Amino acid sequence: MLDIEVLRKDALTWEKKYSHMYLDSTDHVTVGIGHMIPNVESAKRLSFVFKTHQIAGGVAIPAERNGQKATPAEIEADFKRVTAHPQAGKKPKDMLRASAFAKFTLLELPDPSINELLDGDIKVHWDELQEKLPLLETYPQPAQLALFDMYFNMRRNLWKFGELRKAVDSKDWAKAAKECWRGDVGKDRNDATVKLFERAALETPKKAAPQKGANVLRPRHDTLPICNLKKTVTAGSTPAVLIRPRVQRGK
Repeated sequence: MLDIEVLRKDALTWEKKYSHMYLDSTDHVTVGIGHMIPNVESAKRLSFVFKTHQIAGGVAIPAERNGQKATPAEIEADFKRVTAHPQAGKKPKDMLRASAFAKFTLLELPDPSINELLDGDIKVHWDELQEKLPLLETYPQPAQLALFDMYFNMRRNLWKFGELRKAVDSKDWAKAAKECWRGDVGKDRNDATVKLFERAALETPKKAAPQKGANVLRPRHDTLPICNLKKTVTAGSTPAVLIRPRVQRGK
């Protein structure tokens, strides 16, 4: 596995952090740095607290609960506020930004808990990626990082990139650079992934082309049978020099 600091830096570079729950582009409740909460019971296991600041136009936060740990029932209520929002079920292009959910929620996740979730997600996603790509850790490090970034962002949708998968399996990093473009992320992130694959291509030694005639088998004269060669000389011609094959002795 690549250094956790390298993977964490990549995630923090491209994924935004939200301390409140929100719906992502696939209609899943999410929190922190892209951490999906599959159901309300999973949400209850997280260390949510009441926000310490009121957001203009948002739901009212009880003053006496500011910064206090939320109960399972309060976490469930906040989770349901998110899933019951009119945005649920809409197409990604019509959905609210994650930040817009701040005014509809009362709770937030403290930074230490968000960082802990991130490190756990990194390890889980790396293991899932390596399960699909058993040779992952033998690839050049730039290729490993590019594949991790794509998987962290796309999860199993990564395997829909058929041509990219073929390029990875054949370790053709130059081709991978041409097949890694994602339609739902920004140009900067796509460009960074392309450059990582291009660096991997530069770090991969090229196979030497076979030399011309290198595999041509030539007969050995010392294994040829003795031939009764006759020299023919015609008038006015230069005698030809005949080479008598060497015969191995003692056989």
